[in-house]
Amino acid sequence: MRISDVRAIARSLPYEDPDWKVATGAISEARMVFVEIVSDTGVVGEGCTSSGAPFISGESVASIVNMIEAVFSKLIISRSPHDIEDIMGQLDKAAFMNYPAKAGIYLALHDLVGKILGISAQRFIGSSQKRPISVMRLIGLKEPKAITTDAAAFIDQRFKTLKIKSATN
Repeated sequence: MRISDVRAIARSLPYEDPDWKVATGAISEARMVFVEIVSDTGVVGEGCTSSGAPFISGESVASIVNMIEAVFSKLIISRSPHDIEDIMGQLDKAAFMNYPAKAGIYLALHDLVGKILGISAQRFIGSSQKRPISVMRLIGLKEPKAITTDAAAFIDQRFKTLKIKSATN
């Protein structure tokens, strides 16, 4: 089995909270890149990544899509999807940093191999635990009372870790 195609699809997902703010200002959407790695038998592995803010990562959605399509796909197509570590090593040699693009590919490769084997990606990477993966929830800049309300709602949703943005006047 070989990899026959690699796709990077840019998408914008609107935030539920219309008042979402961070230190650099209001943000109305999350800009994401969905990565699909297709085997020659038609099985599709899916991954997702984000550039975050370009001033933090040095990346943009456009640069991630371009790196995956123009550089990384050529190193992946025709390879065995089982060669994850070797593929990732080749990507590291081909481009310094570009961590968001590499992360999307890494996730898609694990998803693809898990699907090929008929097991979850969690089981494929060696975890026999059936416990939820802890995810941090970010609370944007708001007035203290609104932050408290948001935090209580997220705790009710079983988030155990909250990152709260705050500002001083």
